[in-house]
Amino acid sequence: MPDHTTLSRRNSIPKIELKRIGQPRRRVDLVIDSSGLVTHGEGRWTRHKNVKRNRRACRKLNIGMNNGFIVAHYLNEDQKADGEIAPHLIKQVSKIDLIAADNGYDPSRVYAAVYDHLKEDG
Repeated sequence: MPDHTTLSRRNSIPKIELKRIGQPRRRVDLVIDSSGLVTHGEGRWTRHKNVKRNRRACRKLNIGMNNGFIVAHYLNEDQKADGEIAPHLIKQVSKIDLIAADNGYDPSRVYAAVYDHLKEDG
């Protein structure tokens, strides 16, 4: 993985693949949450010196965990709601016993994705 100065010089969005250490062999208790990530550009001093106000790019990382291991992930560049991302996380896990999440994952499309997943995998 290149260091932050190399990434700054390249000034592009890095393509990072999260590696999974195998699939869980049994049914999982899936815990879903998200975290906002802010990518910084030139730096505060340069912006102040040139008096330009650049908008910082925000991304959101949604993860699904089981027993401390990440079993599903989705890095979102748009400002999508958590409920829109949950079906992508559910599809990445083979067999689910329980799903725990906050109210952001409460829309009906999440329930529909869970129902479809249970019909396919039992």
